[in-house]
Amino acid sequence: MMATPETSLLVDDQTPADLVSEFAAWFTANTSYRTRVIHFNETGLLTVSEKPEVIISLLKGTQNYPQSLNGLILEVDSPNYLDSLRKGILPDNLHSETTLIIQLNQVFNGVRTEVSSGRFRLTNYAGTRNAQQIFYQVLILIKETLDRISNGSFKPLSSLPVIPDNKLKSDTKISHYLNTLFSVYKWNIGIIHQPIHEVAFSSKRLDVEWLDEAPGNDFRADPFGYIHMGNEYLLYEYYDYKRKKGYLRKRDESGDHFYMESPSHLSYPYIFQAQGRLYLTPESAAAGTINLYSIDNNIPTAKHGVLEAEAVDPTIFHYNNQWWLFFTDKKRQGADLKLHIYFSPYPEGPWHPHANNPVKTDICTARPGGTPFMHNGKLYRPVQDSSGGYGSALFIMEITKLTTEIFEEIPVNRITPDMLTGPYKEGVHTLSPLGNKTLIDAKRKKRTLQPFLHYIVK
Repeated sequence: MMATPETSLLVDDQTPADLVSEFAAWFTANTSYRTRVIHFNETGLLTVSEKPEVIISLLKGTQNYPQSLNGLILEVDSPNYLDSLRKGILPDNLHSETTLIIQLNQVFNGVRTEVSSGRFRLTNYAGTRNAQQIFYQVLILIKETLDRISNGSFKPLSSLPVIPDNKLKSDTKISHYLNTLFSVYKWNIGIIHQPIHEVAFSSKRLDVEWLDEAPGNDFRADPFGYIHMGNEYLLYEYYDYKRKKGYLRKRDESGDHFYMESPSHLSYPYIFQAQGRLYLTPESAAAGTINLYSIDNNIPTAKHGVLEAEAVDPTIFHYNNQWWLFFTDKKRQGADLKLHIYFSPYPEGPWHPHANNPVKTDICTARPGGTPFMHNGKLYRPVQDSSGGYGSALFIMEITKLTTEIFEEIPVNRITPDMLTGPYKEGVHTLSPLGNKTLIDAKRKKRTLQPFLHYIVK
């Protein structure tokens, strides 16, 4: 398969399934994908087009597609934006915004319906790269829609929830580079003496009891806890700045102890209960797998591989007689964007993918940010809002529909770092219960020469 530098990529005499495969392979491998828009033209060829209005047209009479899909057209609802993005340009009217929504519509027999959309972060300090990354993600949305068509599970995704502006404008290019070279973020863990539902729905200032900070540029984050025989135990990620690697530690009444390490980065030591037993699923996205451990006498044992995936912040919970696994996928820049759901009758698996995976593409509400919980018969989950930067805030989402084919949720509250007492005003990204208490983490900016010295040596 060859692509000419400026005009087209021709795919002749192929089935639609093959076209999907060829398209996916092409835009993944082709280094110039950022400058092109792809569609099927009237001759049935996959071509590179200068017309951003119509992205993909599946022509009438196309074989091997369900008859109901003949004549389908997918289009982008913001063609002028897309045309600028593919050229690496952020339109002027977007410079005051923090996010951009790109929507894919189905046009069928003259009726236009939204089938997928993505909300992406806008940055002032990396305009060209930011624009290219968003355009790349639009191509991924197209590819995901084609995948659903090819496997027969073409179902429109629910619209992205309407959320308030985060009011946090991104750094300028100069301030971004100064911050990158001369500061680090120090995360720390705090305890709020209120149950999780009170914290999650609060609009008032939250009183936080902060732990002592880790020494130097190291930090503590991702707190999860449990109670065993009346004693409280706290697990968390300890990030070793010199090694650029996280591992797990445990804190109890006897002190702070090493808990778990692997050759790759570990974080997010998520804890849940099933049939009277405690389980642990730490994030090990760097290793490309999700592992499940049972906790016996406060010691992790019986490692069990759950799923092969670059899963970020894997979160398991029970709801409506089913076990559910939520995570974002690190592949293709999806760590803060792409929410995937799996389901199983047992926490050990086997796990099956949701029919609409990825169920959403949203910088504000996709990535898990702690323990889901029930309150007054409703299911809620904390999620990370990274529209103002990594872990800038938390949204509390109410899950209104969750089946093996449908997922819908709405925002009910937003927790920002300025709601917390203490010096940590730069971000917050984990919320979890510990009995009638709530664990939280937040970050502050620390000035240091270490990043600059590392850059010079490198």
